[in-house]
Amino acid sequence: MTVFEVIRHNSLFGVFSDNELNQALVVRSLNGADDYANSIKEDVELVTADLMMQLAGIASLKEGDLNIAYNSEQLKQMANSVYEKHGEKERKGYKILDIGVSFE
Repeated sequence: MTVFEVIRHNSLFGVFSDNELNQALVVRSLNGADDYANSIKEDVELVTADLMMQLAGIASLKEGDLNIAYNSEQLKQMANSVYEKHGEKERKGYKILDIGVSFE
């Protein structure tokens, strides 16, 4: 299974395009085409935290009769738990930059 497939497999991230997921991987210096290995597990977990933080910035999505609402605070808590687990600073939000995704 590739790194990209591991991320794409998470149903929470179905709202992201392939390009958005690949961008999140690049920010963490990962190549989505590489095989997943335990040696990069931490980086992959941090990508999932980054994506959860992005979702926290989206209150809800609506297309036709489909409406998806996210619990922003719960997503932030989950993401910050991953950041803390790997020794990264807690984040309160995110912003999109021209060159990629940057988290505050």
